[in-house]
Amino acid sequence: MKKLWMMLLLLGSMALTTRSMAQQRVTFYYYPDANVYYNPHTHEYAYSDNDSWRYGTDLPSTYHLNKRFVTVYGNSDRDEIWRDNAMHHDKYRDVSKREVKREYRHAKKEAKEEVKHEIKHEKKEEKREVKRGDD
Repeated sequence: MKKLWMMLLLLGSMALTTRSMAQQRVTFYYYPDANVYYNPHTHEYAYSDNDSWRYGTDLPSTYHLNKRFVTVYGNSDRDEIWRDNAMHHDKYRDVSKREVKREYRHAKKEAKEEVKHEIKHEKKEEKREVKRGDD
């Protein structure tokens, strides 16, 4: 009976360990222009080589990365993150265009807020000058 309880305890702890490992999220950087993944924890790239995916600490000279990347998540350091490549490629293909549009809208909004603030400040100054003139 004691052995049975020990066996159940061991199996239960193994199940919990497996579940916690499966729930671990690992960060990957995806470079949509080059269609390359980078794992900052293992310092490895995942890249396509003639319809098969390879891992390496260096990229072949035919690949060139720019500074634009998006963060995607896997379940482990050796996760086959590229299995969702078609979805990542479609979703992030125009990330640079979207970022530029978002930055433009943000800058335009900030400029409009700054103009409103200046107008408000000028009106306050005019009211102060009017009060000074009345005294």
